[in-house]
Amino acid sequence: MLVLVIAGGHFEWNSFQYEDIDDAQVDGHVMPLSPRINGYIKAVYVDEGQLVHADEAIMTIDAQHYKIAEELAQVNTPARISMGTAAECVPTPG
Repeated sequence: MLVLVIAGGHFEWNSFQYEDIDDAQVDGHVMPLSPRINGYIKAVYVDEGQLVHADEAIMTIDAQHYKIAEELAQVNTPARISMGTAAECVPTPG
């Protein structure tokens, strides 16, 4: 009888020491992370699991594609203005 009580106590003690994950999922807070713009990542400033704060830079996106797009826009703007297709670029008096 004493052996059954000791075995039952041992089983009870071990059963409450560990989290039960029958569904193979872990509960936690999931925060989606997505950039505001697309591009290639140039540098990462944090490690996995590191605590970050609001407005803290966690990576740098390579700006090469955006510089090219800006240069193309500057080249094409006078042509669009002369054709009248960039009316929003021309300031109106007022």
